[in-house]
Amino acid sequence: MDLIKNCDNDSQKVNNILGWFDKNLSEPNFADMNFRDIHEKSFFHFSFFSYIYEKPPHICFRNDANPHWIINSRCGRCGEHADLFLDMAIKAGLNARKINCDGENHAWNEVFITEKNEWIPVDASAVNSARGKDGFVNFDFMEAKVRGDLRKYVNPNATYGNVSYISASYFENGKLKTLDRTKNYTDTINITLNVTNNIGLPIEGVKVKVLSYNRPKFFNEKGVGITNKTNSTGQCNFEIGGGEYHFELIRENYDTYSTNKSSYNESIDQHYLDIELEEEIVKNDVFKRIIPVIIGITIVIIFIFILRKRRISLKK
Repeated sequence: MDLIKNCDNDSQKVNNILGWFDKNLSEPNFADMNFRDIHEKSFFHFSFFSYIYEKPPHICFRNDANPHWIINSRCGRCGEHADLFLDMAIKAGLNARKINCDGENHAWNEVFITEKNEWIPVDASAVNSARGKDGFVNFDFMEAKVRGDLRKYVNPNATYGNVSYISASYFENGKLKTLDRTKNYTDTINITLNVTNNIGLPIEGVKVKVLSYNRPKFFNEKGVGITNKTNSTGQCNFEIGGGEYHFELIRENYDTYSTNKSSYNESIDQHYLDIELEEEIVKNDVFKRIIPVIIGITIVIIFIFILRKRRISLKK
């Protein structure tokens, strides 16, 4: 790999790879590339992964399966940058992993620097030497990014930026592994949900999903990337950063129940949320699901009966 042939240590390798991103994928060196603020630059998008532009390449489809997609398509954002950086870092002999912050909609990388004996965060999507950004970031950079969006879109005097959940993904012995890295980037709290029925009995096996309202730029809410299930006592616990969240509760074959949005302050280590699911409502939901099935089966039976009757009359 020519990019790192004269490098003596891991720091130099990372610096050269980030320099490649600056030369090839940052503005103004690649000004027509649709990788920054694709929501704002596109005049129409079908979903978060497909866009239409007035200027070339006109159609943009995001792809996290191929790390070289961003080069060939000139389309992508932080996720595609992180995938490409990870591919280049591994080929350069570096120990690297992708970092996901789904709740606040960002992705970047961590690289282990042997000579420093530590993991460091790098954000290849932020590299831009013209703006004084080399891609090396601090562990509190995500809080600062969220705070910047709050100041721009919500409150110009915002002094905080909450981050929900951060995980590392990497391959070990051919298997995809994940590692909770939230505590490295923000202070965490515990939120315990107590789920009972309308007579106070615990409900086991309820799937609970956390949705974040921390970053207002792209979505009103965003799944943070973790789910849990209530145990035999009707409880489940989440260790996440402070912020504004609501919870979705799903029982198998039943409709989803959503809690109201609430704020969870980092100054309080332990939070509790009591949720009561009405058994009568659950039964009604099941009944509502069964009715269309019964109607459909009845129509099929009637149709078969009519068809048979016509065949009998034709034989006569």
